[in-house]
Amino acid sequence: MEIDVFLALTSAGVSEAQARSAAEAIRKDMAAEIREAQKEVATKFDISNIKVDIANLKVEMANMKAELFQRIADMQRFTVTSMFGGFGVLAVLMTLFKFMG
Repeated sequence: MEIDVFLALTSAGVSEAQARSAAEAIRKDMAAEIREAQKEVATKFDISNIKVDIANLKVEMANMKAELFQRIADMQRFTVTSMFGGFGVLAVLMTLFKFMG
């Protein structure tokens, strides 16, 4: 490509030195643009890392779900136990008041 720019400029009447400088400047600018664009490209390694991260997240989410269900079950057990305990205390108090009154 650099040679094409050089030939086009020299055939348009630009001196060889100026044509060479212009072609070199264009080549450097394009190389810089390519380097910058390559920073945004994902490689196969990047994609495989993302897949591993997604798999790890799925495992973490499954663990969190299991823990949440366990905590809900614990809370339900506590609630039921508290209710029966409260009813038991109420029954004892009602019996005591019945005998006292």
